Amino acid sequence: MPQPPHLAKIMKLLVLSGTGNPNAHEREVAREKAETLMARHGVTREQMRELYRLDHGLPPRPSRPRPEPPPVDPGERERHQREARDREQAEAAAATQARLARAQAARQRAAREAEEREAVTARLRIAIAQAARDHKDFADFIEALASLGVQLVVPAEDAVERMVYRWPPCKIAVTSAELGPGHDWPALLRAGLRLDRRNLRHREALSLLYMG
Repeated sequence: MPQPPHLAKIMKLLVLSGTGNPNAHEREVAREKAETLMARHGVTREQMRELYRLDHGLPPRPSRPRPEPPPVDPGERERHQREARDREQAEAAAATQARLARAQAARQRAAREAEEREAVTARLRIAIAQAARDHKDFADFIEALASLGVQLVVPAEDAVERMVYRWPPCKIAVTSAELGPGHDWPALLRAGLRLDRRNLRHREALSLLYMG
């Protein structure tokens, strides 16, 4: 069966590059041209050797038998398995320990936050009761709390009832519901706190609440 032209050309070049050619320069030139054509057409030397053997009626080259793996010592295999199990157990124990440490840290953090919130809430109750007792004017009431470091913040326009209390530098915001009876807006009004939206000082105090 005739060969494709490029294979026939490569075959001739390979023959010329062989030791049977006494001209060293011609062998080198033929070898370079053959390698260039093989790279261009995606042909390997091994494929060309098999093609040469096939064309000349030679039997295919025997494949090299794969060396058998060395026998495994049962004791060595058991040792490797035991080491693998030990590693898995150690990794699982370390992961469990890390989860427990994170859970404990989260519980401690939550306990500290709860303790801090309770302390701030207790201080706010005292400060608000004192300011409400001593100052019935809304602007004076706000200024009295501000002098103690207490901030009042209203989250929305025309919603004074939703004001929350803060006591910097902590970031805790305490609602009037958390403070308990007597600290929400209706209770402060019933206790005598006076708010007149036509009063300039009262409007300015309210604007500070909304800006907070």
